[in-house]
Amino acid sequence: MAGARVQMPPIEPGVALPIADTTVVSTTPSGQAYVDRGILVKAPAFALPIVSQAERVAINAMWTDVGKGVPVFLAVWEDSLDVEPALYCRINQDRLEFQKAAEAGVLYSLDLEFLEVK
Repeated sequence: MAGARVQMPPIEPGVALPIADTTVVSTTPSGQAYVDRGILVKAPAFALPIVSQAERVAINAMWTDVGKGVPVFLAVWEDSLDVEPALYCRINQDRLEFQKAAEAGVLYSLDLEFLEVK
């Protein structure tokens, strides 16, 4: 898939770009904590409220190529890379769930989650 590009539909305004901690903490019955120290990574999630049929086909083709294990470059705001640079990440979900949008016509909505990889 080298060189392939998928133009996603517009995202909801006011999207958050959270930082996730991949540390795993286990607690024994006596209260002792054991820590497997992880790293801090960006973990953006997006709601795509209007996805056309053509966009759905393109997103499904991308999902077929990369699934949840192949990293991709994500440009959240491609016109403002000084605000948020492109993120090297993977899709962080087991499946894509397109929902029929309430608007008339062949439109869908989709939630996508990503997780930065190093």
